Amino acid sequence: MDTDRPPAEIAETLAMPFILGMAFGLAIGRFLGGFVVGVPLGLVLFAAFAWIRSRLAALPQ
Repeated sequence: MDTDRPPAEIAETLAMPFILGMAFGLAIGRFLGGFVVGVPLGLVLFAAFAWIRSRLAALPQ
């Protein structure tokens, strides 16, 4: 990600991957053992969704 962008733009870019990653992580973690599993899984999914989003945004239009 570019560091020359304003912080508000970076936060807006990462908001949806964070919400989706944590929602899926906590939902799956609920079945696998609670918050101890759900939070780390949500953070991993957040990173994966953010990476996928950045790759899709970088594609030529």
